[in-house]
Amino acid sequence: MRCPKCGYVSFDYLDRCSKCQTDLTGERERLRLHGFRPDPLSLQELSDRLAAAQAKEKEAKEEAKGTTKGKEEGISFSLDLNIPETPPSGPSSSPKPIDLEKELELTLEGLEINIHSDK
Repeated sequence: MRCPKCGYVSFDYLDRCSKCQTDLTGERERLRLHGFRPDPLSLQELSDRLAAAQAKEKEAKEEAKGTTKGKEEGISFSLDLNIPETPPSGPSSSPKPIDLEKELELTLEGLEINIHSDK
């Protein structure tokens, strides 16, 4: 936040200007800024959180593997369906082959290319 008296730029959570000791609470309220001071980040805390999250994820995967193995042993199923196949109804003629050389023709007639160099 910038001090309205001397122009010194400081943190938003400070109540007074560090340079001229002017009260900044009115300016902070006018700008609708929060007056809380953030806690510094701790690398140890972040690494502990990451390790705990990875451990929980590993446990969940192991638990999921254990539950699916137990369930698969007791289940037996078959996909044999005794449905007679019937030919599809409709036109049975095969489509005509496409002559790609005839349909994809590229001509460069009337095309003019100009190359200019600024060097």
